Amino acid sequence: MSRRGTAEEKTAKSDPIYRNRLVNMLVNRILKHGKKSLAYQIIYRAMKKIQQKTKTNPLFVLRQAIHGVTPDIAVKARRVGGSTHQVIFFFSVTPVDPPLCHPFFPPLHLPLQYLILSQPW
Repeated sequence: MSRRGTAEEKTAKSDPIYRNRLVNMLVNRILKHGKKSLAYQIIYRAMKKIQQKTKTNPLFVLRQAIHGVTPDIAVKARRVGGSTHQVIFFFSVTPVDPPLCHPFFPPLHLPLQYLILSQPW
């Protein structure tokens, strides 16, 4: 038995404008060299352009985009007997599950992506 206390579970903070954890997760993914305010500016500018162009809620568009990036199936290594097999498992159909979709985000901190997000549509 451990002598230490149990660690407190950290909850992801939401961003100040949209009050959404998904936006904050995307900001943290874009973050480069600790410039969080610049990452927020890029995301908010992109969200504003999405709203102007599509006339819909930008959070809805963001959720759709992340749902499109998230794979439907994946493989896990299972040890059976003495050998390891790749076993297919399906993701459950739920609203966006950040731990599952986060590894499948494209690397948005590249300069090309910065140029794409900051260009007028």
